[in-house]
Amino acid sequence: MTDNASEPTPRRAVILGLDAMVPTLMERFLAEGVLPNFGELVRRGCFTRIRPVIPAQTPANWNTIATGATPGTHGIIQWGTHIPGEPVWERHDADAFAAGLCRAEYLWEAFARQGERSVVMNFAGYPPTTQAATFIDWLYQPSRSYFDLAAPTVYHNCAEIDTTDPISLTPAAGWAKLPESGVPPLETVLPVATATPGNGPTYHALAWGRGCAYDTLTITATRDAARPIATLRAGEWSAWVRADFDTADQGHTEGAFRFKLLDLSPDCEQVRLYRSDAFPIDGRFCSDPALGPRLVEELGPYVHSGLSVKLHLRGWLDWGTVAEVMADEAAWWSGAARLAMEETSASLLVLHWHILDAVEHAFLGLIDPTGGEYDPDSAEECWAVVREYYRAADRFVGAFLERFDDGETVFGIVADHGMPANRKAVSLLNAFKGRDWV
Repeated sequence: MTDNASEPTPRRAVILGLDAMVPTLMERFLAEGVLPNFGELVRRGCFTRIRPVIPAQTPANWNTIATGATPGTHGIIQWGTHIPGEPVWERHDADAFAAGLCRAEYLWEAFARQGERSVVMNFAGYPPTTQAATFIDWLYQPSRSYFDLAAPTVYHNCAEIDTTDPISLTPAAGWAKLPESGVPPLETVLPVATATPGNGPTYHALAWGRGCAYDTLTITATRDAARPIATLRAGEWSAWVRADFDTADQGHTEGAFRFKLLDLSPDCEQVRLYRSDAFPIDGRFCSDPALGPRLVEELGPYVHSGLSVKLHLRGWLDWGTVAEVMADEAAWWSGAARLAMEETSASLLVLHWHILDAVEHAFLGLIDPTGGEYDPDSAEECWAVVREYYRAADRFVGAFLERFDDGETVFGIVADHGMPANRKAVSLLNAFKGRDWV
């Protein structure tokens, strides 16, 4: 983007879609001066409101953004797409963003008719309908990638955390080459549950201490402490771990993920271990079979923060860790976009990022006095959470500015809808049923 009219005509466009970016919140945080990258774009361009299409839901609006058509034309009207002629309660839940149901031309299809190429990241319209568009990931479900082999989790022995991965530590038995520990080593098992039916790896963890307290967690594939895949102290990340998976949707493949030891109390009464999503490392998330492996080779395994953000919103993951995941995601996505556009000579990038929607669903009712959950005693604390996520969105945009702000790129930041603080819901379907309208 440039603010000098004498500069050359831009040769490419970067459209970053931030789901549920609310204009009033943007204005508040811009006024506070905590969004420097958004602020620079506003200074050099413009900021305006647009009215979402009805219904103001994610699938309808992102398909409208992707096509320029209204829901009546493109046919995607809700979560769980409805096909004309079917009963109103029939839903195609997994298809709301699939190309097969959209009846309008996508923006990248129009570009292709003009001989131009595009890169489409985590967006509607998959599988690709033109070879002139390179897809990286799919907009599949809120916060989740279609290619997720295993969702992120927090292994823990904390009663206050209600996750699916509790652990129990018992005296270590049957281990080879236990470390010299000043406290009795304790062990547990770390199964990696797959995102869809199938099988993932299982690891062993050994808690021990170099002195008279527990301070180290060693993770192994077998009960052999001399062959660790990670040896961690609180706050430390492992290297990328590679393992075999066999799942219903992805088949047999090798995936990669990381661990971070969040907490290990001196008495081992409180242990929290984060594990990231596992994604295939063969590059299948990219529609270009040659480019996908190269993205992994140059940028490392794929990073998607959506489900980790949900762990934070539930109170199971700390802000520092989820901020690190989002920073890694911004670096990976912006790097992948730049590499893909260079390799394909693309003139258009279209991208979707879902984080703000998840945050606002969790917190808008707590910060808006008109919301049903508003509590003035906790409102400021909740405002701080929302503010930090908008700052994360600003850093996400900044990562793309660093790679693309060269005087030859037009930037567009767009949202699909805003969000009110919901107070109650009304089912029109029940009213229709009473009149035999369905």
